[in-house]
Amino acid sequence: MSPALHTSPPSPRRRKVLSAVLGGLAASAWSVRSNAGYNIWTGTYTVSRDEVQAGIAKRFPVGLRYMEMFEVKLTSPRVALLPQTNRLAVTVDATVRNPLFLPTPVPGVLAISSGLKFDAASRTVRLHEPTAERLALQGLSADDSRNLQSLGATVARELLRDYPLHTFTEDELRLGNRKLEIGEITVTDAGLTVDVR
Repeated sequence: MSPALHTSPPSPRRRKVLSAVLGGLAASAWSVRSNAGYNIWTGTYTVSRDEVQAGIAKRFPVGLRYMEMFEVKLTSPRVALLPQTNRLAVTVDATVRNPLFLPTPVPGVLAISSGLKFDAASRTVRLHEPTAERLALQGLSADDSRNLQSLGATVARELLRDYPLHTFTEDELRLGNRKLEIGEITVTDAGLTVDVR
């Protein structure tokens, strides 16, 4: 016959330690669930394509005026992710009007591309140095279109420079008592992958 196995209840100290460990695990699990974009195994946070699109969409529609000569209206932004160049593109519908030379608004398309950066002071992923890739307006000659490219460059800079895409909360950048830091931001087909370490 096997000897009887006797167990004794854990000491108060062991119970306290066990409770603390289980509580910590529960808190970690809750944190991971609450931060759906965070991957605890890879140490990365994903800003989804839909979130990027929604963030950019908040900036539009917008009307701008330049040098008391041009009235520009921009609507319907479409975001494209460019993993090959680690940039994102924004294409918007544009109408340009000049009371003297273009009394009837001329429709067209403005294409902008931008890099990304992290602003530590505001804990925000922002657009970085957006540039106008193309301003195409219907019904204008090639020479007139070329002359208006500088207008597109000005619009890109003033409209989307340092524009915020995602702001982290303090809790999202803290693991226990340790403050996490943001590393590289990578553009993928699914969104923006942010290294959190």
